Amino acid sequence: MKTDLKITSVRYFETRRGVGYECKTNKKNVVVWNDGNGGETWIPPHHPFTSDYVKLRGYQLESLIDDYENKIYNYEVTVYHGGEQPSETFKVKTLYDAKELAMKGEHAEIIDLKTNKLVE
Repeated sequence: MKTDLKITSVRYFETRRGVGYECKTNKKNVVVWNDGNGGETWIPPHHPFTSDYVKLRGYQLESLIDDYENKIYNYEVTVYHGGEQPSETFKVKTLYDAKELAMKGEHAEIIDLKTNKLVE
């Protein structure tokens, strides 16, 4: 589905089950939410402002968020902890920050988001 909706900012917050976020958009009174409790990302209805956008699916909204993050961040770092611990993925602006994060795990991968290539 083609849309003119764009994410303009993201506010992240911790919940007891994960990370939630609130995203402002380029459209008046249209906000994208994820409550951080394991559910889908959605647009809360606020008619008539949201009527053109409430049918967007969670994966479509996540794609809009990814587009925004890829414009403001330069590197994606996936940190692998080993054992039973899950891996973690972060997006950062500088290579210095990426390398600092990479040292926190057993091993890590740093992707340059502008070239989509692995940083050696």
